[in-house]
Amino acid sequence: MSEQVEDVVLIRRQWNSQNIARIKLADLGDFHWSSTSGGVMAPAPRPFIHAYCSCEDVEGEISHSCRHGIGPHSIKVCLVKRDNDKEVWEKVRAKAGPQPESMAKLNYAFREAKEAEEAGKKKAAKKAGKK
Repeated sequence: MSEQVEDVVLIRRQWNSQNIARIKLADLGDFHWSSTSGGVMAPAPRPFIHAYCSCEDVEGEISHSCRHGIGPHSIKVCLVKRDNDKEVWEKVRAKAGPQPESMAKLNYAFREAKEAEEAGKKKAAKKAGKK
C-alpha cells in the first residue's frame, strides 16, 4: 500500500520576511495576486501570490501572534516562487491564475523606474569621481 505524499508549500507573512513556515497546499484557499501583505498590510514592490489559511495549520514561525483575539484566525500569507519546489509552484500558479494585466503593467513600470534610479545613481557617482 503506497502512501500519497501531500504537497507542502513554504509561506511567509510578507514577501521579504525571514520567517518562513510550512503548510499543506490543501490547507490554503482563496489564492490571488496582491501587492499588500497580511497582518501589517506591508506593501510589496510587485504583486506576489497570496492565499488564506488557518493560523493553526501553519508549521513553523511566521508573523502572527493571536494576541488580538482568541484563535484560530484566518490569515493572509505570501507565497514566494524561490521558496518552493517547481512542481508545487506550478500547482500554486494554477490555483492563483495568471497575474492580472494591470498588475503586470505596474510591475513593469516599477522595474523601469528602479532601473532608471540605478542608472541615475551610477551617473552621479561617476560624475562625482571626476571632480
